[in-house]
Amino acid sequence: MPRKVAGDHHMGYKDKETIMKKALLMFVLAVSLIQVFGFQAVASAQTEQAPQNIKIERVYALTDPQKCKYPQAPCTAEVFSSQSLTRSLAKSYTCGIQYKNAYGTVVATISETVAVTWTTNGFTINSASRNTWVKYSTLSWKNLSGPSPSSGSYGYIYVVDVITRGTLQAIPSWDATVRLSLLGREADPRWSCKDY
Repeated sequence: MPRKVAGDHHMGYKDKETIMKKALLMFVLAVSLIQVFGFQAVASAQTEQAPQNIKIERVYALTDPQKCKYPQAPCTAEVFSSQSLTRSLAKSYTCGIQYKNAYGTVVATISETVAVTWTTNGFTINSASRNTWVKYSTLSWKNLSGPSPSSGSYGYIYVVDVITRGTLQAIPSWDATVRLSLLGREADPRWSCKDY
């Protein structure tokens, strides 16, 4: 529902241990980045526009890390967003959440991609699609809804929230809300991605 708004030395044992720890950390970080970009590549194949400018909006722990030891268990959630870079007024925006286990592996994702055309007086939502994925058969998505709205034209004074919801069936289960907010017009297009 739109809402109206107003306006050189010898290394000791400890040194070698520190270097090994740093190398391991860099490896884990590199694997995580590959997973993020790999997921975006899958999403782009489904939407036919490659998301660019991937941004992590928010990262938070779902549970106590000491209790999150199984590869299938989602331990952290990352809210991410991206947009297609085109010179035209037609843009594609992706907003989603990816869940990671204790080892930094993405185990599940939910996202929405919204195609928008900005106009002199506002914007038009041309289409919107939902994408879900799980790595393990012990995980699944239930109670899916959205994205809504998936089309329509709006004036620049309205904020339009395109919302997708679902429940990640795991132990425990997690409710997910993906919210892409749109506001503005051709001269001043604005968008944001949240998980509430």
